Amino acid sequence: MNSPESPVYHKGQFLFGLEQARRAVKADGEMVVVEGYFDAIALQQAGIRNTVATSGTALTADHARSLRRLVRGVALTYDGDTAGQQAMLRSLGVLLAEGWTW
Repeated sequence: MNSPESPVYHKGQFLFGLEQARRAVKADGEMVVVEGYFDAIALQQAGIRNTVATSGTALTADHARSLRRLVRGVALTYDGDTAGQQAMLRSLGVLLAEGWTW
């Protein structure tokens, strides 16, 4: 279930699986970013432990800043449908605006 926003839960500031992924990432490593909770769970169970989900929302500036504190690179692995492709393009813009370079 994709929980709604509330006074104490802001999707744009929360990365699902971050605590688990943080343990798997080195300071100069990479984080895998997926769309949904189940995507993150499946990848972590498959051994790709440096995985977080944007909780059904697009990557935000807050997400980008949180990731920037932990890793040097991200791999955006959104769904291959049109919505996922569009979200990936928007996310690249957010990352660039927050100072990420490739």
